[in-house]
Amino acid sequence: MPWKHRKTPVVRARCIIADGSGRLLVQWDHKRGAYTFPGGRVEYYESIPLCLVREMMEEAGIDVEPDRLLYIVEVMESNPPFHEILFYFNCKYRGTPKSKSRYIHLEWRRPEEVKDKFWPAPLAELINRGPAGESPYYLVVSDGKIAFIKRI
Repeated sequence: MPWKHRKTPVVRARCIIADGSGRLLVQWDHKRGAYTFPGGRVEYYESIPLCLVREMMEEAGIDVEPDRLLYIVEVMESNPPFHEILFYFNCKYRGTPKSKSRYIHLEWRRPEEVKDKFWPAPLAELINRGPAGESPYYLVVSDGKIAFIKRI
């Protein structure tokens, strides 16, 4: 049976949370074999900030307040067909992050520790350049390579 793909992009929201000593909260994605920022899929009729609040309570047991949009990343793969749009927000948080699911493994890591095992990899390159600045980046990744990048 051929692999079926979605006809529309998946929309996800992700939190970028720093601990004050240069470490970021990341999660290990077993399917990709890579680190990602925590967050999840935006549900029908749910705003992106509310998705972050819900997902972070479900996955990490913390209250978050999305503070500022840092990155919009659009990822497209041709084999197998895949299209995802991710919104990355700097988030303030209250509580102690703890993995709440056997599928989610949260860790505090410095950006340089995860840059070679981060998904999407081009986002790790941007993060290692330093703070996003005043305006967010829009980044398009096509088949693992930067196809477009611009401050918006």
